[in-house]
Order: sequence, then structure tokens, then C-alpha cells
Amino acid sequence: MTFTLAPTAEKLASFVLRADGTAGASVRLAVTADGCSGLPADMGVAPAPRPGQQGVERNGLKLLLNAENQLMLGGLTIDLTDTTVQTGLIFPEADVLLQQHRKGCPLEEESCR
Repeated sequence: MTFTLAPTAEKLASFVLRADGTAGASVRLAVTADGCSGLPADMGVAPAPRPGQQGVERNGLKLLLNAENQLMLGGLTIDLTDTTVQTGLIFPEADVLLQQHRKGCPLEEESCR
């Protein structure tokens, strides 16, 4: 699984971990493909992986993702926006992914891109 964690998103995840204060915890990231204007994402802290989650490390930061999210994030950049209109995690290249999903194409198929 290859995805990029932009510096702004990395800072947010690090802040969330520090604010929680639990030693050895990881950032839990949940993404869904049912949003009308992008990929809705939820970030939290978890002491250990839940069933079906796998740990992934980016720049020394431990992230917990389920298998579906690992496929969805392949090739994407996770970034952060903070504007008067929107605040939260964003996925700048997600439009192509959402178009594939709406066509019924499996997320990992190159022929749908």
C-alpha cells in the first residue's frame, strides 16, 4: 500500500497522539467512499489494532487502517485543510477514485482509471 502523508496531516496526527498521552498508541484512520464531495475521514487514537486493522508506519508515525482503507488510499495523498468552508483531512486526488467507485469498478483495478 502506497500513500503519502502530507506534512500538515502528519502534524495533526502527531498532535492528536500527544494530546491523548497514551504511550505506544497509534492513530486510527477510517475513510469511507460514500461522500458527495470527497472522502469523509475520521481520525482518532487507539492503543492497539482492532480486528481487521493493520499498522502502517509513515515517517515514524504509526497509523491503523482496515483492509478496505488500505486499498482506497493506494496512490493518494492525505492532507489537511483549514479554511472558512472546510476543516479536516482531504485527499486531493480522490475525485478519480470516487468516479471509479461510482462506476462499480474495484478500487484496485487499473482498467478503471
